[in-house]
Amino acid sequence: MKNLVLGNEAVAQGAIDAGISGVYAYPGTPSTEITEYIQKYKILQRIILNPQEATLSSPSSDLFS
Repeated sequence: MKNLVLGNEAVAQGAIDAGISGVYAYPGTPSTEITEYIQKYKILQRIILNPQEATLSSPSSDLFS
């Protein structure tokens, strides 16, 4: 199945598919959407793969551990 995504989402998905291990961004810039997309994906992945370890109270604290 094919999905239609925006440019920033495509960049973020490409980084995820390539095995990104960390992301750094300055808030309020156009690239913020990339960071948000990666963060949402990593949170969903952690909930699905390790539901007992998922912590939604502070999702960015151990996002890439």
